[in-house]
Amino acid sequence: MLTVADVMREVRCCFPDGRWEGEITLRGGRMEPDLLLPGDWVVLRGGGSADGIRQADGNGRLDVPDGTFTGSVTWLKPPEDFLRLCERIIAWDAENGHGALKRERFAGYGREAAVDMNGLPVTWRSVFAPELNWFRRMWAQEEMSW
Repeated sequence: MLTVADVMREVRCCFPDGRWEGEITLRGGRMEPDLLLPGDWVVLRGGGSADGIRQADGNGRLDVPDGTFTGSVTWLKPPEDFLRLCERIIAWDAENGHGALKRERFAGYGREAAVDMNGLPVTWRSVFAPELNWFRRMWAQEEMSW
């Protein structure tokens, strides 16, 4: 299933807005020191299976395994228009799966994917490329080790 994090990776920007480094303990989805507010977007680094882009739930908790590690938390501030675009992309992808279909037959099953003018399959990346390109140009690219 496509996520906001996948779209951030595609545009190579996660909209960083501050960073904290040190020892981090995760217990029951809570981070110690308690640095998260409900709805916060963060990138965890150094925590093994907890690494990656995460969003805190309505209680300020993350869906991550318990553990202690030395690493960093980078707060993210994706713009609202980017998050709305992500919602549209995720909905399109949920409806179209691995690409838009041009034709699908059932008797003797056949499937024909829609293709663009270059003969490549139509995917969320191609459908939303003009809107995604704006975010690629607007924000400086950064290291994407997550």
